[in-house]
Amino acid sequence: MFLCILYFQVFASSQNEYAPLFIFFSVLALYNLQRLYILRKYPSLIEFERWKWYGKNSKALLTVALVASMACALLFFTFTHIVQYFILLMVALSIFYVYVPRLLPKGVRSLPVAKTISVALAWTIASVGLPYYSNAEINHHAIIYGAEMFFFIFSVTQPFDIRDMEVDKSTNTNTLPRLIGVSKTKIICIISLSLSLAFGLMSEQKAYSIGAVFSVIYAAIFILKATQNKSEYYFSFFLESTLMARFLFFYMAKGFF
Repeated sequence: MFLCILYFQVFASSQNEYAPLFIFFSVLALYNLQRLYILRKYPSLIEFERWKWYGKNSKALLTVALVASMACALLFFTFTHIVQYFILLMVALSIFYVYVPRLLPKGVRSLPVAKTISVALAWTIASVGLPYYSNAEINHHAIIYGAEMFFFIFSVTQPFDIRDMEVDKSTNTNTLPRLIGVSKTKIICIISLSLSLAFGLMSEQKAYSIGAVFSVIYAAIFILKATQNKSEYYFSFFLESTLMARFLFFYMAKGFF
């Protein structure tokens, strides 16, 4: 939601005031539905502490997901047709993440490294694509911002795969940490963050470039310190906060420049 607001500002869009709310409800719905589907497909996950919570609160999560889905359905019609196409693409990516009929019963997430790539792509579409196509005037720098966001999201999602190595092992999900190890995964994260920063520095908005520098440094600190033994609080608060940090750093820089 915060990223959506950020890019509406960057693209100087004629903003659909419901867009951030739509992103909030869509993430709430898709995230909960995915977790419930995966838990149903792999009942053995209930052995892991985090998944026990999903199991105990499955009815409440389903209720929240259904209410959020209905809110999304209503808000969907407030967008232009081209934005609706982007929304449908985002929904398709989220569904294919866990299930592709006849081709991949375990979803795209079962393909090597595809798990984080699909997540990064979905977030890029939601946070950059939607604001870009809500703009009455075409902005030719959207690809730069999209690439910058993709590499950033790709980097900050890898630590969650480090945390979930045992879970992914039980579901036979191939992620970078499982394939090449934690240390090499962190190296790739830093390379990806560097690419993100390179694209961020191409922005014509000085405040955005400065915000990109600080958000990359902020993310790198928590990525490098990520281990399987870190608490859930470390991942759910500090690493999740890297997305909000981008929003805050941009507005702090905008206040000075």
